[in-house]
Amino acid sequence: MAVAVAVMACAACAPDDTAKAKAAVDKTIVDASNLAKEGADATDKAAAAAKETSEVATAWATDIKRSSGELSATASHWIDDAAKLTEGSEATIETILASGTQVAPTAIEIGTSLSSAVDRDTVFEPIFQSVEVSDEEGAALRTSAEADRAIAAMPRVEVIDGLTIGFKDLTSTTAKERVTESGYLVIWRKDGYLIGFVYRSRQAVDLEKLIADAPRLIALVQSAL
Repeated sequence: MAVAVAVMACAACAPDDTAKAKAAVDKTIVDASNLAKEGADATDKAAAAAKETSEVATAWATDIKRSSGELSATASHWIDDAAKLTEGSEATIETILASGTQVAPTAIEIGTSLSSAVDRDTVFEPIFQSVEVSDEEGAALRTSAEADRAIAAMPRVEVIDGLTIGFKDLTSTTAKERVTESGYLVIWRKDGYLIGFVYRSRQAVDLEKLIADAPRLIALVQSAL
């Protein structure tokens, strides 16, 4: 309607004025078309983002084994990949965990306790494994001292509430793959067990914030033991 009025008002205008008015009308039409296109693009992007979020949430629900105490396929893959990088050298925390076995009942209890810290973008996978492992003849395959050395060699180590806690980015070993989430290993030894969790996030993990939050998370784990 506004366009039609503008054209009618300029019916008796000078040729130059008429040309200017027509150009203004054409620009208005183009601008309106561009705005409509931008709006449609924004709607499409929002729909795609919502779909991706839904798909990731579904994948998490399928991947994480809350009722078994076992690590998910994703967390196991991260640990196994890191363990393969150090085959033949002194045991690392990943090689120890990769060869270990989850103690299911306690792992489930830890997972239940950590569930209070879960939000839309983060989940926790509990770790609880016996350190002292022997072969059929009683020879030690793993010892507490070996586990302590492996934790001490992790990229970041902090003493929190009297426990030596190791932190390591697990997704840094999957650089050749498309990584859609971040994973950090948080681990310590207490008595004869390796205890901790894999922190999984759909956002980039801020290590300093994770360390700052570690006392709360560790307390949740300890409350389940």
